[in-house]
Amino acid sequence: MNASLHETGGKARRSPTRAVVLALILCATAALFGACRSGPPALDPSEELPGTSWRLIAMDGRALEHYALPTIAFSAEGISGDTGCNRYSGELELDDNSIKIGTIGMTKRACPPPIMDREARFLELLATVHRAEVTREFLILECAGSVPPLRFRRGL
Repeated sequence: MNASLHETGGKARRSPTRAVVLALILCATAALFGACRSGPPALDPSEELPGTSWRLIAMDGRALEHYALPTIAFSAEGISGDTGCNRYSGELELDDNSIKIGTIGMTKRACPPPIMDREARFLELLATVHRAEVTREFLILECAGSVPPLRFRRGL
């Protein structure tokens, strides 16, 4: 007798196992496609960034501690912010989702080595930014290469 058939009062019926497995596969597929959506739709950075300020929350794929976090503010003149140690400002070119950060100038204060290391890495990545994605709450700046993006939360 077929393993998927059971005898019940002289009548053969299919095991519910196949139907359960099919239902689980359909649910998993639906969940997977739903998970691919990353929340609210992205906004046009060239329209949304000027006049906004952001605080860095993740760099190199890792969440940052809440102490002396770098910031970035966008204006018609360019960018400015705080590295967690020094103030900086720089040139900016925005075109749809494309973004290019030009020469950056900054103050030259000394801070504890971990803060200085984070500052150096932040500025290194900022110089390679080529694409921006903006939502109401988050800013994602994609860097050149296979480096995870810089992730910011709106507001200081």
